[in-house]
Amino acid sequence: MDSGILASAYKLSRPDRTGLLDLAELAGLRSLADDLDLVTAHSMRKSTATILEDAGQTPRQVADQLGHAQTSTTVDDYFGGVGAIRRALSILRMRFGMCTSGFRGGKNQSCERG
Repeated sequence: MDSGILASAYKLSRPDRTGLLDLAELAGLRSLADDLDLVTAHSMRKSTATILEDAGQTPRQVADQLGHAQTSTTVDDYFGGVGAIRRALSILRMRFGMCTSGFRGGKNQSCERG
């Protein structure tokens, strides 16, 4: 519904009508939140679990941090992805002759076989 029609329907005073129209205009502008639409609560929880897993925390410790009663939820839904990605990356780098150690290594370094 057009904000002008809404303001008329509610018989708003001139200052209230101006305020409503200003708010309606602002509501249509892009904000930082629009650029962060891929950041979800789940992605933040997944990142937290990955950081804790990489730091050597046990599944129980990570489950406690995430509020999971069962460690199986943590392991099934939050663990293992990064390790699988790193193994796949290592295989691809070996295959295409771009061996590096980790994500930041230089070219032609030895690759881990995983």
